[in-house]
Amino acid sequence: MSARRTPRDGCVSSVIEALVDLTRDACLVMTPDATIIAANDEASRLYGYPAERLVGMHVADLSPRTSPDMLAEEIANASGDGLLFSSVHQRSDGHLFPVEVAWKQGEACGERLLVAHVRDITTRVIAEEEARRLAFHDPLTGLANRLKLMKDLDRAIADARRHGDILAVAFLDLDDFKPVNDQLGHAAGDQLLVDLARRLQTGLRSTDTVARMGGDEFAVVLPRLSGADALEKTARKLARMVAEPTTIDGTLVSVTSSIGIAAYEPGDDADSLLAKADGAMYDAKRSGVVWGVWAA
Repeated sequence: MSARRTPRDGCVSSVIEALVDLTRDACLVMTPDATIIAANDEASRLYGYPAERLVGMHVADLSPRTSPDMLAEEIANASGDGLLFSSVHQRSDGHLFPVEVAWKQGEACGERLLVAHVRDITTRVIAEEEARRLAFHDPLTGLANRLKLMKDLDRAIADARRHGDILAVAFLDLDDFKPVNDQLGHAAGDQLLVDLARRLQTGLRSTDTVARMGGDEFAVVLPRLSGADALEKTARKLARMVAEPTTIDGTLVSVTSSIGIAAYEPGDDADSLLAKADGAMYDAKRSGVVWGVWAA
């Protein structure tokens, strides 16, 4: 523990030493205006400052994204049972990192103190972000999954209703995928799906949502299309991207697809629009054509 040597009496100094020593977290003891008067070794390690440098700093120096008004509110809310919140703090080298902070106001030997216990939660935040990513993305291809596609489609439908834009959904099914798995193995099939996902993502607009619906089925949300022939142009483009050969372990692999595409009509919701595209895809497959447009 390191603390600024001030003319405080021995009672207060003893309390401060106990506060910073009896925790494994970074601990800062402050005056009521959040000026640091003591810091433990873990705080020094966390922020990259010698403890004697931390002493005399204001906590705002460690939390540059916190506005003065927000800081004042946090200090006020630290009374009573205290306050637990997440924030972003800054190390001596300028690196920003997420923290969990527990603030508590107290009194020692008649002197008011503000105590903060700070914990680096970078690992937790990364894990939570990964969990969110997995909840909305296909683990093999990295594309959106059905859940994310439906959420994006709901938003796209709301925009189409509001602005009158042309919105469409395309549904793709690979026709020759099973022989790839049977002849070259499932690892080759996975590589084919990954390569196709990359082509779809790079070949379409950033505003389009490309999703793997499962197995060898894909769907694409296509908002704000332009022109009456946009559906046919998009279907042809998707077919070309699917048919582009892929080299897997020295073997040139190419598959074809059946594609169905449907445009949003008043009264459609996400489920009905996707069902129309799915139906158009099956009609195309039964008819032996590459793609088809939904027609009521």
